[in-house]
Amino acid sequence: MSGSVLPAMLSEQHPAAGDASNGAANPQPSKASNDAPNGQASNTASTSYPTAEQIKEYWAQLLEKEKVGIRHLCPDSERQGQAKKAEFMAKTIIDKGCKKEVAVQLSILALYDLVLLVDNSISMGFSENKSRVTTLKATLKQVAGLYQLVSQGYNPNPEKDGEKGGGKGGGIVSVKFLNPYGNKGHGYRDITPGKVNNMVDDVGFRGLTRIGTELLNRILKVYADVTQIKRPLLVVIFTDGEIEGEPDGLLKDVLTNTAAQHAQEDTSRAHLISYQFVAVGDDAGARELLEALDDDEKIGDYIDCLYGEDLDRLAKNPKEKWEILPKLFLGSILEDWDKYPGKHDIALETPTKELESRTINPNDQGDQEVVEVAEETDW
Repeated sequence: MSGSVLPAMLSEQHPAAGDASNGAANPQPSKASNDAPNGQASNTASTSYPTAEQIKEYWAQLLEKEKVGIRHLCPDSERQGQAKKAEFMAKTIIDKGCKKEVAVQLSILALYDLVLLVDNSISMGFSENKSRVTTLKATLKQVAGLYQLVSQGYNPNPEKDGEKGGGKGGGIVSVKFLNPYGNKGHGYRDITPGKVNNMVDDVGFRGLTRIGTELLNRILKVYADVTQIKRPLLVVIFTDGEIEGEPDGLLKDVLTNTAAQHAQEDTSRAHLISYQFVAVGDDAGARELLEALDDDEKIGDYIDCLYGEDLDRLAKNPKEKWEILPKLFLGSILEDWDKYPGKHDIALETPTKELESRTINPNDQGDQEVVEVAEETDW
C-alpha cells in the first residue's frame, strides 16, 4: 500500500510550516529505508512538513486502494477540516522526532473515532508487584497524548464548539473498563495524559476478564450499529491475561458476527471497525489467545496485537514511542504496520462543521469527566 503511495507523494520539496520565505522549498530530509515503516527523524532547521493538501492526496489514494470499505464514511466534503487537524498533528510529532512518512500515515487517525476498553481485573491490578498498573498508565498517557493532537488539532478553542468534556475538546473520546462498579468505570470522556492517573485510580481493579461480553455490550452495541455508524471506529483493548467468566470462543464469535453484519451490503465494509489488542505483562495465555485472533482467516485482517515487551520498553523509555505507537494505532488499519514486527517478534477551514460530524456523543453514553492534573509529560 504505502510503499507505492506515500514515497511518491512526499518526493516533492515543501517549505516548513510557518515558513516566511514565500514558498521557498527546504531541503528534503533523507528518507528512511523501506524495510521498516518506523524510526525517528532528525529535527533540523531544514525539516519540511506535510501539508493538508498532501495529506488529503494520501487519504484519497488510500481510500481508493486499501481502505475501500470506509470510503463512504469519509466524504471529500468533510476532509478539508480533518486534513487541517492532521497537518497540525503531523508537524507537532515530526518536531518530536517522528519521521515524516510515519506522521502522514498517522494522519489517518483524523478519520477515525477512538474508543478504549481497559481490563481492570484483579490480575491486572495486583500481579508482578503492580508493575502492570505502571505499564498500563504509561501506555495510556502516550496513547492519549498522540490522539489529543489529532482530535483537537487545528481548532485553537475546542470548548467553544460544544460543552466542556463533551467529546469536542480533544482527547480520547471514551475509555471504558471491563469491571465497572457503582458509578465507577462505566465510561470516561475526553481523556488527556493529565487525566490518566486519576481515571485508573478512580475505577480500581476487581473482577474477571470478560472481554467478549463487555466488548459486545459496552462498545459494539453503543458505537457500531450497522445502520447508524458514521465514522470508522478504532477499538483498542488492553488486557493482561486469559479470558475468564464467559464461554470459550465468545470473543471470536462477537468479532466474527460484527464483521458479518457490516459486510452484508459490501464485503469490504467488514473493515468499518478495526481492533487493536494490547497485552500488558507477559501472560502466556493472553499471548496465545491474541495470536490466534490475529492469525484467524476470517477476522485477522482487521485485528492486530501488541505485546508486553513493547509496552515495557515504552514505559521505561518514552523516546521509543515512534517505533511502538504507530504499531499500536495503525497495526489493525494499515497493512504494512500489521506486518511490521515488534521487538518481541525479532527476539523471538474552521473545524467546527467537521467536529459536528462525529458519530459519538459521549453525553448520551453517561461517560464521566476526569479531573486533569498538571504533571511532567513529553506531550
